[in-house]
Amino acid sequence: CFIAFMILETGFHLTLNSFVAAVDYFMLSFNRNNMAFIVASTNSYTVCLAVIINVVLVNKVSTHTRISFGYLAFMISLLSMALLVALTILGVVDSSTGFLVTIGATIFTGIGCGVQEASYYGYAGMLPSKYTRAIMLGESFAGLVVSFNRIVTKLTIEDPLTNTVIFFSLSIVGEIVCIILHRYIKKSEFVKYYKAKEEAATAGDSGDKHQYDTVSYSPLPSKIKKSAWDSIKEGLKLRLKVSKKIWKLMF
Repeated sequence: CFIAFMILETGFHLTLNSFVAAVDYFMLSFNRNNMAFIVASTNSYTVCLAVIINVVLVNKVSTHTRISFGYLAFMISLLSMALLVALTILGVVDSSTGFLVTIGATIFTGIGCGVQEASYYGYAGMLPSKYTRAIMLGESFAGLVVSFNRIVTKLTIEDPLTNTVIFFSLSIVGEIVCIILHRYIKKSEFVKYYKAKEEAATAGDSGDKHQYDTVSYSPLPSKIKKSAWDSIKEGLKLRLKVSKKIWKLMF
């Protein structure tokens, strides 16, 4: 299971790293030197919105469903990119359409990342601590796998369009392996045991709530709530201010 969790987290980062590693193709096809920045910033803003939605739905949607949705979004993104490059080889798609498809695929990747981001950490949190280390190791391993994939495809095939199609196709194979592995992990007796143990502990905590003195609990003062909200607004304003300056420098 340790190796399995490491591979699953590698699959989580596989798609975004594939977009970053293929930036040489994007620059060649779209004639834009700032494609790395466009891909990274588009993904970051999308992830931010998706994480907010994920926080709202975390208690309404199961971990398995969120993880499966993430992999679905990754597959749509990678399939659309592989199809885009194939159609470009056939001369069916022009650069402007390709650019829009790339941005759309990046947005889908960001949605998948935002929804799935904390799911595996929560999943591993039910298990012994070494499985959390497996998740952390998988994050680092993803970059190595994607970089190796890109280097090999570029060295073995000279045509940039052909090697990019193969590059994205191999990433798709990697995501399919992760989907199959996730279903296997979910049904394993090891995970079922710790999941049942966690659910039993949660049910026990809920059953003990009536023992606490409810009089001792009181709502937070309005000043504290206002102060926290003001901090959030200031943080968002600062992020927006920095983002505007970065955009001016990049374009």
